[in-house]
Amino acid sequence: MPGTIQAGVAREVLGYRLNSAAGALASGRTRSIGVVTLGTDLHGPASLLIGVERAARDAG
Repeated sequence: MPGTIQAGVAREVLGYRLNSAAGALASGRTRSIGVVTLGTDLHGPASLLIGVERAARDAG
């Protein structure tokens, strides 16, 4: 497609780089989660955070 090729050349010439914050704003999805805990120095909260991270990664 000629328009696609021209857009690609324009991106290169202008030095355009993808901006993840702009993409998240446009799509409404950040692919981030927030976790609030009272502390990570104890085994329980730290284990919980590791489990949350693994589950999120497995879920995609």
